[in-house]
Amino acid sequence: MNLAADVPGLTVWGIVSCFLGFCFLMTKKILLIQDDDSSCRIVQQGLELYGYQVFAANRGDEGLILAVTESPDLILIDIDTPVVNGWQVIKILKSSKATWLTPVIAMAERSVDSRLLLQTGFDAYYRKPVSLRHLLLKV
Repeated sequence: MNLAADVPGLTVWGIVSCFLGFCFLMTKKILLIQDDDSSCRIVQQGLELYGYQVFAANRGDEGLILAVTESPDLILIDIDTPVVNGWQVIKILKSSKATWLTPVIAMAERSVDSRLLLQTGFDAYYRKPVSLRHLLLKV
């Protein structure tokens, strides 16, 4: 059985652990921080269809709590989230011992300077509106 070919999504983020001859597929966790409920649902459902476990937050402060309590493998954040925006969230995530190694992808309007996103600490970025198809190619 070729797990990489047989299991959708088991490329970059999939992990297969073998212990005493038994292989276990560990679901990768993604934290999605986005205030637009309809876009959030579409992205969440699309990721879940490919086997990812998705935790969603509508505000940056809620996302920070989930980042620590759920230890996601990847964080997707809209930089325009309310209460604590994406710029503030990335600074907190990258300064915390619990989350500084977690990859964070920004979702930003075209008017936001891409160099600024990367210099601030985001590992990558997508322009809004985010295409689920393109997003799945990256995760």
